[in-house]
Amino acid sequence: MSTRRHQSDEDPPVIKLKVMIDKTRNRVIFAESDHEFIETLLSFLTVPLGTVLRLLEKDTVQLGSISRIYASVYSLEPRFLRTSYCKSMLIMPRNTSEVQCEKLKLNVDHSEIAGKLFACSSYSCNEINNLYSLFENAPSFMITDDLQIMPASTASLTALFGKLGVSDKNEIEAKTVEVGTKEVLQLLKVSLLSKTPLTDMVLTSQGNWVKDTSKFEDSLSAKLDKKAVSQNSNSMSLKLIVSKSKQKVLYAEAGVKLVDFLFSFLAFPLGAVVKLLGGNSRLGCIDNLYKGAENLSSENYIKSEECKNRLLSPKLFPYSGFDSHILRVEEECPKYRYDGFGGLALVRNTKKSSDHQ
Repeated sequence: MSTRRHQSDEDPPVIKLKVMIDKTRNRVIFAESDHEFIETLLSFLTVPLGTVLRLLEKDTVQLGSISRIYASVYSLEPRFLRTSYCKSMLIMPRNTSEVQCEKLKLNVDHSEIAGKLFACSSYSCNEINNLYSLFENAPSFMITDDLQIMPASTASLTALFGKLGVSDKNEIEAKTVEVGTKEVLQLLKVSLLSKTPLTDMVLTSQGNWVKDTSKFEDSLSAKLDKKAVSQNSNSMSLKLIVSKSKQKVLYAEAGVKLVDFLFSFLAFPLGAVVKLLGGNSRLGCIDNLYKGAENLSSENYIKSEECKNRLLSPKLFPYSGFDSHILRVEEECPKYRYDGFGGLALVRNTKKSSDHQ
C-alpha cells in the first residue's frame, strides 16, 4: 500500500469515503471505503491508553479515572520515578506497531522515534512490513455509524437498511468526504465516547462533538469480565480508609507496587484493554472495532496470524511492563537495537528509586 508521505511540498494525505446519509434523521447510515481507511481504523486498537489521553487532553475530555491517573503522572516530579525516562514512557508510551503504522496513509499515532532510533537486529527480517497492508485481498468495506465493519455487498446493505428501518431510498443522500489526519484524530476521540462516531465526524461541528462524559464512569464499571484477571498468585495489599456513614472509600494507603500497577495502565494498548474486559470495555464503539477485526480474521480477510495478533492481542512495548503484573498483558520481546542515534532509553518499569521517597 502507499507509504506515509513526509515531503513538505506535497499535499497532505487524504482518504476519500463515500458516505450514505439519512436526511430525515440527519445521521450517517454507513460509509464505503477501500482497505486504507479500514487499516487506519483498526490501528486504533494498537494505540496505548497514555497516547489516547495525551491526544484527548487539549479537548478536556475525561475517560473516567484513567484520565486522573494520566494527570497524576504528568504532574509528578521526575525524582519520584526510577529514571527520568519513566515519565515519558507513561505519558508518551511507545506502540509496538509504531513502525508498521508509519506505513499507513493516515496514522493517528505518529512518532518521530519510530524507525529513527531502532533498526532490526536481523537484517533478513521482514517484520516491519508484516502488518500493513492488513489484507490478503483489498475488497471494499462498509463501515456503519457505530463502526461495525463488513465487506461491501448487496446482502450486507439490505440487512443494514432493514435493521435501521430505512425504507424510502429518496431520503438517502450520497456524499463524498475527504478524511485527513485531523478528521482521523477526531474520529479516534469520538469513537471512545459516542455511539455515532461517523455522524459526529461528518455532520457535527467540532465544537459540539465532545460528548457529555458524566455517564462514562458508571457504564465502564457496570460489567467487568473474569477474563481480566489471570490465574497467577500475584497480589497486592492496601489499607482503605472508609466513610462508614457514606459507605464510600475516601482514600487508600499503599506501597510503590500498587502505584506502579496503576501507572502501568497507561502503557496498555486499546485492543489489550478490550481483550482483558472480554469485549465489554464500554469505550464508545471501540468494542465494535475489536469485533470487526475478529470477524475479518475469521473470514480470512486479514492476511496473517501476525497481523491478527497485533490487533486482537497487542503487547506492551519492550521493558514497559510491570514486573509482577496481575493482568495478562504480554510484553513484546525486544527485537530492535540502537543504531547509534542515542536518545530514548528503554527502562525496566516505573518503579520509584526508593520506597522511602
